[in-house]
Formats: sequence, structure tokens, C-alpha cells
Amino acid sequence: QVDLPGTVSRLVPLSDAAAEALVHDSMAGPAIESAGLDPSCLVDAIRRISQLVFDHHEISAVAVTPANIGRAGCSLTDVQIRLGDGDRTEGPLRRLS
Repeated sequence: QVDLPGTVSRLVPLSDAAAEALVHDSMAGPAIESAGLDPSCLVDAIRRISQLVFDHHEISAVAVTPANIGRAGCSLTDVQIRLGDGDRTEGPLRRLS
């Protein structure tokens, strides 16, 4: 599951379209747009992190604070990954290609 402030959660893995919608619908979306910045680097980071969490069941949580976006791209300056026992209950199959 992926959360951004001011949004609803999304299940992992996220498609490009779902990651774009997550950023656009968040409180960060209008700020990024009003600054004239390209959100694609943040969208890509979110999509990659969601795929990492989906592929590695031992990851129970990922916190990224803050993600800095500028003309040169996106940098994730503080990333915390919490590991669990890897016993994640499998739901319906969700694979993106």
C-alpha cells in the first residue's frame, strides 16, 4: 500500500498511471505544478518503491521523508525500510508488465 499526504491508499505494485494519479491527487501535486516542475521523477520513484515492496515480502513498510523535487530531478533524502517476517497474506494476483 502506498500513501501520500492528502490521498487515499493504493495497492502495490502501482502502474505508471496509478503513480501519476497518486501524485496528481496529493497535496504535493498542485505545489509541483505551480512551481513548474516535472513530477515524472517522483512518479518513477514511487512506482519503483512500490515494485520493490511487492517483490520483497519481508518489507513491511517504507517511509520516505522528504522527497525533494527540482529541475535536476528527485532525491529521496531519508528512506527507512522496516522488515518483517515475510509472511504476507497473499491476496488476488496483481502483476503489472
